[in-house]
Amino acid sequence: MSTLQPSLSRTPVAFLFVVLLVVGVFAGYGLTYVPLSLSPHQSPPGQGQQCTSPAPPVPARNETIFRNGTVVSEGLLEVLVMPTGSTGQVCVQYSGAEFGSEYNGPVSSGVYWTNNSDGEQVPTSLVNVRAFPSQMSVSTYVNETIAYGINSSEGSNGLYEVGLFLFCPGVPLAVGYHEAELNTSDFAWALEVYHGCPFLALQHTIVGLTNIQAIFLPVWNRYTMTYNITGSSVLSFNPAPNVQNVTFRLQVQTFASPLNVSLSLNDSTVVRVLYDPMLTRSPANDSCSWYPNDSEALDGGVWTQFGQFGPGNMTIDAPSVQIPAYSIAIYTLSIKIASYSQAYYYALMPTISLAAPGGVQPALQSVAAYYPVNIGRSDFTGVAAQTLSGACS
Repeated sequence: MSTLQPSLSRTPVAFLFVVLLVVGVFAGYGLTYVPLSLSPHQSPPGQGQQCTSPAPPVPARNETIFRNGTVVSEGLLEVLVMPTGSTGQVCVQYSGAEFGSEYNGPVSSGVYWTNNSDGEQVPTSLVNVRAFPSQMSVSTYVNETIAYGINSSEGSNGLYEVGLFLFCPGVPLAVGYHEAELNTSDFAWALEVYHGCPFLALQHTIVGLTNIQAIFLPVWNRYTMTYNITGSSVLSFNPAPNVQNVTFRLQVQTFASPLNVSLSLNDSTVVRVLYDPMLTRSPANDSCSWYPNDSEALDGGVWTQFGQFGPGNMTIDAPSVQIPAYSIAIYTLSIKIASYSQAYYYALMPTISLAAPGGVQPALQSVAAYYPVNIGRSDFTGVAAQTLSGACS
């Protein structure tokens, strides 16, 4: 596992990686909706029609880590390209599965900003966007794909910010340009950090296109790391019927400064729930990251800090260590769990603290998310004791 591309459940807040592909949240923050008006000879695809081509895969990104901790990485900015005087489609799939969210309501869309490559203002009314269908219902188990019809008028050459539901900022659109004519600087607004985006926890991914091309422009980033977790694993076994031993091993790389590593008892928790949360690995090859498919089971759950458990229920072996500069070391965290109530399901969420000496604010690194405890009620759906050990990513 590398802190350069951590999973969302275990992000150490080390940097902000600009990959504006299909991530964001948009529901209109003081922006103007532009209603659809079409040229007489043009109309968007009809309701129920889907895109004719799948969205292209995201290209591989380049990244270099230097010995002093300096990282030079390539982000990617996705830009949609279409001709003037044409009609196309962008198909977006919405899902509540990852966050256990639901939405039943309207789908907003519009054009919110535009100019051309010379910085001259272009009327936003020259490009129109409309969602088909205009309402959707999405839940943990139900996805929906919205087809956005985009119409560009003759003479609409320009660089646009297109508002597709939940994308914040909007999606860059170049009308009447070839890929070779476009630069990342043409869409500087898309690289800004927006703090006014309304929050709705739905996954939203561009999955298809019709008469529209998707290109990826490079965005180079440079930052300095204080540490890097280059690998981790977990080993779980049951030495007795109501006892579970769990050991996490993390390979930690330091750079210009030594690093103090310890378990943060106040930030490490055990969650106890009455109903089966239906935990599964997410992603499938990560034994440390588990996802509650039934998020409603967490309602009314009891979250208890590690430090509040007595030695009869939890014994922790997690020494505080200092790793020298320019070193690679293994940090080991062992937890012995015993005598948990048979009436509840339990999951672990351990967190370690990493700090350079000298009073610098420590970074918190989640070690595992919803790691299953297989004592207490051990009949987790799809979770068997032998599946709990393995590599983490």
